Amino acid sequence: MCGICGIVASAYSRSEKQVLLEKMLAKLEHRGPDEQGLYVDENVAIGARRLSIVDIKRGTQPVFNETGSLVMVFNGEIYNSIELAQQLSRQGHRLITRSDAEPIVHCYEEKGTDSFCDLNGMFAFCLWDKERKRLIIARDHFGIKPLYYYHEGGVLAFASEIKALLELPFVPRELNRRALDLYLTLEYIPQPLSIFRDIHKLPPATALHFEKSGSLTMREYWCLEDSIRLNGEISEEAACEELRMRLEDSVRLRLRSDVDIGVFLSGGIDSSSIIAFMKKHNVGPVRAFSIAFHEKTFDESVYAREIEKSFAIQHYQEFFTPQSFLDIFPAVVEQLDEPFADPSVFPTFYLSRIARQHVKAAFSGEGGDELFAGYPTYWAGRFAGTCAMIPGPLRKMAEKAAQLFPPSDTDLSFFYKYKRFMKGIAYEDAYRPFIWKGAFSEDEKRLLSGEGLKGSFDGLSLSHFDGIIERYRNFDVVSRHQLLDIATYLQDDLLVKADRASMKNSLEVRLPFLDYRLAEFVFSLPSFFRLKGFTGKYILKRALKDTLPQSVLRRKKKGFGMPVARWLSNELRSLLMDTLSPSLMATDGFFKQSYIDALLQRHLTKKEDLRKEIWVVLMAELWYRRYMRS
Repeated sequence: MCGICGIVASAYSRSEKQVLLEKMLAKLEHRGPDEQGLYVDENVAIGARRLSIVDIKRGTQPVFNETGSLVMVFNGEIYNSIELAQQLSRQGHRLITRSDAEPIVHCYEEKGTDSFCDLNGMFAFCLWDKERKRLIIARDHFGIKPLYYYHEGGVLAFASEIKALLELPFVPRELNRRALDLYLTLEYIPQPLSIFRDIHKLPPATALHFEKSGSLTMREYWCLEDSIRLNGEISEEAACEELRMRLEDSVRLRLRSDVDIGVFLSGGIDSSSIIAFMKKHNVGPVRAFSIAFHEKTFDESVYAREIEKSFAIQHYQEFFTPQSFLDIFPAVVEQLDEPFADPSVFPTFYLSRIARQHVKAAFSGEGGDELFAGYPTYWAGRFAGTCAMIPGPLRKMAEKAAQLFPPSDTDLSFFYKYKRFMKGIAYEDAYRPFIWKGAFSEDEKRLLSGEGLKGSFDGLSLSHFDGIIERYRNFDVVSRHQLLDIATYLQDDLLVKADRASMKNSLEVRLPFLDYRLAEFVFSLPSFFRLKGFTGKYILKRALKDTLPQSVLRRKKKGFGMPVARWLSNELRSLLMDTLSPSLMATDGFFKQSYIDALLQRHLTKKEDLRKEIWVVLMAELWYRRYMRS
């Protein structure tokens, strides 16, 4: 696991490129505190900060092929590297390390970018082809590992985090207003956009080619939707057996390591199943790490303790409190180089810090909900189609009735979910999941925007997704919403959260549910295997019915959140009021102060639960101070 970066810029001398590269690498030290490696010639400068996990002594970077004509820097883990190395040896290649990075350069020699689909893991890497004067950057199937780039004329720069690109004098810090518009709706910024106008995210499963001529091309090497509806005749029993085999194999491969591996434990079916398969492979004592809350509607510790007893694991659990939040607050804000309003990044950071005291890598169940239709929004999507046919006046009455319900600061109360549901009904089917999970509506954004953003939010921001919506239009509503979540919420919210929170603590996080072979199988099944009636994760629960406690299999879905609504009104109130006070707001009139004041007043007097809207503005303001005013 590493942080990587690089520059192709003929206008800079070799020594000048090296100076710039070292500045970029300094910003990525937390991603790889063990060592630094770089390669510089008259054309390129590429480098890596390494967190050593596999072949600790010899797996240094950059990596070369036998002749030295290919140079690579790499971030991630290739879990099937042993099998790839054996195959490459039979083809005549000479590998000199056990590093999981080294096979990549030889795979490229054999099959070009087609070989990237065969890499089972999480990765972002750069290949410099000296002979062809071609630079290739690529990202894994799901976008687990981040990669940003800047391209202008004959210049290309890339990095694992935006803050490294901002070290370059030719990269401007100009706000991307379209990205800000989408952030206010979604709480995150979707690819390929970033908050900076000239910095872009490389999409998942994509290879970018940059030629000597200055031309840039991109190619998608894999897409999940190709797997849909290939297995329509399979029985439940056969599907369960195949699912258990594939999930177990995914965990087995991800146990390959030269360092100790732990697991994040929520007490839900995803993390619990990972523990079950870890125990099956006799890895020694399983060390699990979990967070507890004093607020009972957010606390999952009773289920985590049940898994502790069932599997006899070493369980490390700590309470996450308002003081815990305040202690880590500066470090998290520093790490987030874009506005990001998923509050769970804070307990995830805290959990990563706890785990890093004991292990260097940890499993997480991220991706299980998207793969197996675990969110209530999937069955809500089915129901919403019926509600949308209700005559307009009756629907308007139901929407108004939602505003009469008393606010609640508990975790996803019935009234809170009802209000979110009704808010999305006014939108067409494909847009509803974004509204249900997000913050501001289009009308609310226009009320929020001040003179600094006048006219910026006049269109429908969600039209950004029309291309991908069209791509999935012919699938059933459940599969369509799942694919949208994988391409948006999973990729640009959950995986960003996991990466930033863990890597700031120099901890590697491994995600067994995002093995592309497992995902292909799950999406080859009929969608009713994933969502049956109101039962999400149906086939996963059936497959594990004799493996996990019934209480875990039957428990209701609970997200990994924190009590934002309650804490904003109490322990975090001073932080909130100080940050959003008229005298301290730094966002240059982007937001209308009178509207912000009204949001605060309505939330703090418990007239309305506006946790999402307030948190979005708060995190935008904190980002702006750090990155636009520093």
